[in-house]
Amino acid sequence: MILFLFATFFLYPKDLKQDYIHTKISITIRVSSPELVRRETLQFTNEQNGYISSFSNKRIELIFPKSITKEKILNFLNNRGIVVSQNFSSVDYSDQILSLQVSIKVKEQYLQQLNQLTQEASLVQTLEMEQEISKIIEELEELKGNYNYYLELANSINVEIQFIHVEKGSLPKKPYPKWVSKLGIFNFLERFHEK
Repeated sequence: MILFLFATFFLYPKDLKQDYIHTKISITIRVSSPELVRRETLQFTNEQNGYISSFSNKRIELIFPKSITKEKILNFLNNRGIVVSQNFSSVDYSDQILSLQVSIKVKEQYLQQLNQLTQEASLVQTLEMEQEISKIIEELEELKGNYNYYLELANSINVEIQFIHVEKGSLPKKPYPKWVSKLGIFNFLERFHEK
């Protein structure tokens, strides 16, 4: 514990400029040609160096690099239908990533010390140290796997798009203002109509 606190003090980055926040965007859009919009959305995703996480007729989940802005995604969708709802959420993975960075550095330094000691140790001591080295290597691989997982999350944007099919001609010629989508008026009207 003392070693970890000591390492944290000296190894923790003093000037944290890296953004480790993962953003998730959920969008519902009304379209008259779902197949066409899905096809164009997949092409747009490929052009932006993104990829598909899951896919169905009514829902697509996409992963984009962090370099893309949510405005660019919304502009693309607004030109292909009516965005009736949008929700943004974010998770900060800074603590997990920085803690893993410190743990990895501590383990690497310990592994380096063990490797140096084996050169001067007796046969029995060397066998014991090799067991400890194998254990540390396994722990390091697990730590690095977790680190890469959180880093990938922090460097990406998750976008979930749900499609509502409407008959051709029922969409307005011009999109409604953004405040209409934010208020969720379309969802309210749909529930009212169902009653």
